[in-house]
Amino acid sequence: MKFIIQVLYESFKKFNNDECMTLSSAISFIFLMSLVPFMTLAVKLFNLIQKNFFTETNVNQVELVINEMNKIIPFVSSQWFKLSFMDKGTGPSLTLFALIMLPIISGMIFHELENAYRKIFNLSGKNSLLRQFFYAFFTIFFLLFVFITNFVVTLINSLFSEYSFYLKKSNILYEKINYITHALFLKLEIASLISLVLFFLFTSIIFLPSDLKIKPMERIIPAFIFAFLWISAKALFSFYLKNISVVNLLYGSISTIIIMLVWIFYSSITLLFSVEIMYSLHTPKKAQINA
Repeated sequence: MKFIIQVLYESFKKFNNDECMTLSSAISFIFLMSLVPFMTLAVKLFNLIQKNFFTETNVNQVELVINEMNKIIPFVSSQWFKLSFMDKGTGPSLTLFALIMLPIISGMIFHELENAYRKIFNLSGKNSLLRQFFYAFFTIFFLLFVFITNFVVTLINSLFSEYSFYLKKSNILYEKINYITHALFLKLEIASLISLVLFFLFTSIIFLPSDLKIKPMERIIPAFIFAFLWISAKALFSFYLKNISVVNLLYGSISTIIIMLVWIFYSSITLLFSVEIMYSLHTPKKAQINA
């Protein structure tokens, strides 16, 4: 127990000394650039689910979904959502834009993460990044995809909770949504946990030289800490989605923007703090000296 407290204390102290708040801000700023392509893919995914699983839905029900998504992302116009859902002619161009932008943004996030790892582990110089870049790119892109999918299912879950009485009038539609919001939601939670752990493990392998000889448990423990902190905060974010109408009524649509900014910033902080824990586990004595 004493060792755990010491590791956490040294991690917090070094987190402050390494200016990880500033590093998190840089990562968050770049991630914010992915909101538009992120929402494009999220809408397309939602549209795909609607066309394949909810063919019984009418125009009014689709507009209901659009209005709810517009509450969550108020800085994207409702007209854009309607074009994405109902106007097939705009689909390919928007999707192409998202597919072009996300790889570029993934590469920028990769660069900032590398700088953060090097800062925390006091590394100098540069590695040959060509091979490492492809590993990091696919890892980050996969994580973004899982986040998008999880976001969409969370949205469906919040809509189902709010309009369950209305949806019960259509038994087939109710059963399909009930399946997705329970069975699929649980599977996605497990997939998110695995993806977050793998993301942390891959980045720790990619960004850190092999001569550090970090033990497997020194990577696995902070990986699960990162996943736990992220999923715990996501539970609060899901609660916010279910009560978004009430919150927006009290504080206006700006509350959604603030929540998303805090969410992205928190994700960056938890990632870098988990890296600090990995450093403290790997070099406890050195961490005390440098702290």
